[in-house]
Amino acid sequence: MPLPTNFSSTEHLQDTTIKVVNHRVKSHFKDVGPEDWEPHLDTDRARLRVACTHTEKDTIHETITRLLLFNVEVGAAFNDLAHVYGMPTQDVHISFTFRPEVLFIFQEKAELAKKNKRVPLTFEYRFRLINETTSSMTQAKINQLETKIQQQFPKNYLFKSGRYKFSYYNKEAGYQSLIQAYSVAEAKDLINRLHNISGGEPDWSKLRKSEFVSKNFDQDEYVMVLGKRKKLPKKRSITEAFLTKVELKLHGNLKDIYLYRRFA
Repeated sequence: MPLPTNFSSTEHLQDTTIKVVNHRVKSHFKDVGPEDWEPHLDTDRARLRVACTHTEKDTIHETITRLLLFNVEVGAAFNDLAHVYGMPTQDVHISFTFRPEVLFIFQEKAELAKKNKRVPLTFEYRFRLINETTSSMTQAKINQLETKIQQQFPKNYLFKSGRYKFSYYNKEAGYQSLIQAYSVAEAKDLINRLHNISGGEPDWSKLRKSEFVSKNFDQDEYVMVLGKRKKLPKKRSITEAFLTKVELKLHGNLKDIYLYRRFA
């Protein structure tokens, strides 16, 4: 269906912002009042909620200012980002020499994360291209990887994580993986798909399943931090995750190459 003749991209942008962002604003400031609250300026958070809420009368400049206020100053844009403990990319390339590596990142479906009141879980699995070096990689080989990834992980594919942990150490093939999966079949299916991309057949003699710990993983656990009771993230959650991106890491190339990206 083509765009109407009187279509206004600015008006469309503002209407979409009202529908998408105001829902997040209400959720972020739900302590101030329900969705149908009567706006007031009695508290700091009430004033912030009024300032962050988009209205039909906003100019485009007000729309941009409200977005900046909410996402940057209030910090809502960073609430869904997990903290990462890592090493600066440049230091890695200085300290280590490595074969080309393909990293697969799976992300929990948003509705499941919301249901469990948490930041979406992520699962990372990788392999190295042991027969390649940075110098031997070509654009044609990268294109082949991209095609294989799309074939092995169509958009309807969902990885199901669960209580069991599996180790797949097959260094000769480029694998040193720890997989949190719902079942043996789920772990094997993932390894098969990865091997169909990297090449070679899986060596199932190198797949190990951890002994199941008799523990109620659904039970909430807490720890005392500076005298305050803090809830710990749940371990071994059962959930479904889609492939959100695949990165190719080449030694000497500080910026990873995206082989696949999906945002929802």
